[in-house]
Amino acid sequence: MSRCQTWIKLVWLITLCMGWLLEFAITAQAMPAQVMIIRHAEKFEDRHKIHLNPRGHTRAKALAQFFQTDPRVLEHGVAAAIIAQRPSQQKRSVRCEDTIEPLAKALGQTVINRFAYGQVTELAEWLRSSREWDSKSVLICAAHMDIVPLAKALGMPHVRQLVWPHETYDRVWLIDFSPTDGQVTSFRDIPQCLIFGDSFQAASDSEKPGTFSFSQTYRETLVGAVKASVPATIWKCRIVAEVRGDFSRFDDNTIPVLRLGGFTFGYYATTLGKLRQSKDAVIKTDARRGSGSLRYNYNASVDGVQETYAWVSFFWDKERL
Repeated sequence: MSRCQTWIKLVWLITLCMGWLLEFAITAQAMPAQVMIIRHAEKFEDRHKIHLNPRGHTRAKALAQFFQTDPRVLEHGVAAAIIAQRPSQQKRSVRCEDTIEPLAKALGQTVINRFAYGQVTELAEWLRSSREWDSKSVLICAAHMDIVPLAKALGMPHVRQLVWPHETYDRVWLIDFSPTDGQVTSFRDIPQCLIFGDSFQAASDSEKPGTFSFSQTYRETLVGAVKASVPATIWKCRIVAEVRGDFSRFDDNTIPVLRLGGFTFGYYATTLGKLRQSKDAVIKTDARRGSGSLRYNYNASVDGVQETYAWVSFFWDKERL
């Protein structure tokens, strides 16, 4: 073999190897522009019931509109792929598929359910191995115990939240990825704000800096009592809350989350009894008048000193409880 032929063969081999390496690199770095993760909608307390409860079906229908109209989840257009965890041998629930079926139907898509509960690593590797979702968004509906492990499998270096709370159904995790190396570039946790009782999350009001306030009224008429002697009742709830503080140095993860229909601070549900034991809560109640108030302080360490950067106040009475 001549020297020229040897050089030609060597160049060909180098080119072929570089092509293989480039293909491997592209495959290894492939990731959607954004992955959106939600928990399935509300369920029955009875573990043997594998479908959504009535409130869960209401949320599923609302999510079909939410993921088509809310600008916060449309940065890369509507979801190009809709993924739902499927039942496993240990967990028979079909709630993930129930939750996003209305959206898939509205978009004319088929729900991808090739991954069972617990298969978070397999799901993350599958997303990395495909270029089909480049520059697009993907929606994943998962069981709450799989959401944190899934985020970590997708490359989140730190997830401050250790577990997904049992009672939380109304959040969306948005994970953005770099188009060049597939690494995580940002993470946001946003509220859905779809039905009564959903959490609220907001920065200070521009008209009144340092303050965010809201009120919400819920009214329900209970009819069809089992005993005719029991009259139909009307249940009414109105809670007024105000949050004050300096939110300029805090992102979406640190701004307080307010949940109506119960007291929830951050991601953890609690009760007045437990809050009384907290050094951050100040509670006053008047049993005779049926009224009360609650102030909860949000503290952070600033230059080694614990400071209250924001607080939330709730007020209630017989008409507002």
